[in-house]
Amino acid sequence: LLNAFEGERPRVWIKRDPVLHRWGLVGAKVRVVEGNAIQLPPSLLRPMGADFDGDTIMVFRSIPGQDETEPPLPSEIAFDEVLQRCLYYPGKQYTYGIHLLQQSQDRISRLNQDLTALGAPCWPVSQQAKAALEQWSKAAAQQLEREGQWWATVEKHSLEALADNPGMDLGLWPEAEWNQRDVVSCGAVKPEVFADFKPGSEAYHAYRGESLAVYTSGNADPNGSSAKDTIDVVMVTAAKSTGHFGNVPRRFLYAAKKLNADFVLYVHALSELANQQILSVKVGTGGLDFKTFNKYVFDPLAKGQEIERDVPEAVQTFLNTPGIREVCARIKKLVYPETEVPAWLQWLRRPSKLGEILMKAEGNCIELPLDDPRVRPFLAKRSGA
Repeated sequence: LLNAFEGERPRVWIKRDPVLHRWGLVGAKVRVVEGNAIQLPPSLLRPMGADFDGDTIMVFRSIPGQDETEPPLPSEIAFDEVLQRCLYYPGKQYTYGIHLLQQSQDRISRLNQDLTALGAPCWPVSQQAKAALEQWSKAAAQQLEREGQWWATVEKHSLEALADNPGMDLGLWPEAEWNQRDVVSCGAVKPEVFADFKPGSEAYHAYRGESLAVYTSGNADPNGSSAKDTIDVVMVTAAKSTGHFGNVPRRFLYAAKKLNADFVLYVHALSELANQQILSVKVGTGGLDFKTFNKYVFDPLAKGQEIERDVPEAVQTFLNTPGIREVCARIKKLVYPETEVPAWLQWLRRPSKLGEILMKAEGNCIELPLDDPRVRPFLAKRSGA
């Protein structure tokens, strides 16, 4: 590949399935390394849902029909304008490295010297490690002249600090001490794992050497508590729901008063976060199933109605995602109330009901907005264009 471009480092497209949002298909510069594995910068792992257990990353020089489109680098699309957050920043052991780094004023000074030399924002002080990472990444992602080297610099300093304690004090602690450990309190591990650390949770039984208890007859552990078969209860359920969620954007598009870029962004943000939640199975808890989402979120929003206050826990968790309530409020304002959906949009929603719609329409006629992008494909098919 490099020979084909005379030794230059070309931009390529990389992706890891399933691609749940536009940050799952991004550009990268190629560099040859030893071995047979593709190496990714740590800051790219989170939005791509990638880790180090044999994930497959696909590389494309170009995309069919987009040969002239240069892949956008992660630094160029780092900021989510809708949810006002940065998608790219390192996690896990890098977060713990930041925790150690922040305990040394000398290390903070050296990090800021390197960041300042690159034109990057300085490191925020007096913050929990994960919160500091999120704050700095958000500030960096909003800079006009941002560079990927900024994130690489943070990763480098984090690893240098992590070298002081690469084991992160992990070990067989007494159960009551889990939440008191620095590796937990600094945000380096998923807090959900320890929030429900009790009989019946996957983490609890794994810690006690009872990982296979969930697969025994009756899904009961040796002490008689109920433990879930996470493959059956969580992963299979999530896989079934994924297909239904893929249809959510299309259904919302046929509810909008006006189809524009802002509305598409809001709908995609809603759909992307819903997909991420149903696939968040590694903590051993069930996600958001489609029937529940449809009843409490999609149905009322598509009809221009308010979302109920009393909703199931999974829906509440979804709605508590930073920025998602604002997204829902914006979508609600941009869709037709159920009683005001025009006849032409009713037809597009249910083409097979055309006869019934015409019978109810004034003068048994439907007026089509020819400039609406939802109408043009139908007209093109009939004109042979």
